[in-house]
Amino acid sequence: MIDDNQIINHMLTTIGEGGVSTLNTLHPSVANAKRILETEDVQFQAVGWWFNKERDIRLAVNEAGQVEVPADAMSVMVSYLDNKSPAEKLRFARRGKYLYDTYKHTNVINTAVYVTLVMRLPISDLPPIAANYLMHKCAESAYVADDGDNFKTEKLERYRMEAWQKLKAQELETLDASGLDNHVSLLMRNYTG
Repeated sequence: MIDDNQIINHMLTTIGEGGVSTLNTLHPSVANAKRILETEDVQFQAVGWWFNKERDIRLAVNEAGQVEVPADAMSVMVSYLDNKSPAEKLRFARRGKYLYDTYKHTNVINTAVYVTLVMRLPISDLPPIAANYLMHKCAESAYVADDGDNFKTEKLERYRMEAWQKLKAQELETLDASGLDNHVSLLMRNYTG
């Protein structure tokens, strides 16, 4: 499994520096690599992939009528809410730690909600193919930020694009299998029902 330390060491090597055994250092290159990793990881995971998207999660209402969104959720989209049309589900957004009704201008919802969440996972929990892409993206970003030459930049871009293509191919395979399972389940319910 690829973790934060491996990605940062790969970035350091790419810019011509030695790796580190721990990330608890004040070395400026490590601090810069951590910043780049944080930025790239958030941008990458915020898209919502097969591995970090949780569907039809029930969020309960608390005693104050509020619906709390998990702290590690990057985004939330209402998938089902009692007596609301599909268009009305779009009126809800995350504000702070609660779901917010943008029509009524309140975070008092007074009912449980089913949502789709995009969760931010630790890098060590990412599928290897996703962590590999992130590693190459970070290395390219670190090198470009370090005023790297065009020849090596093109090489790093090529590595990143190869990793991206593998990631997208895995996503398509996963979505196809998931879509087929859903289709078969629907056919079975219709046949037996």
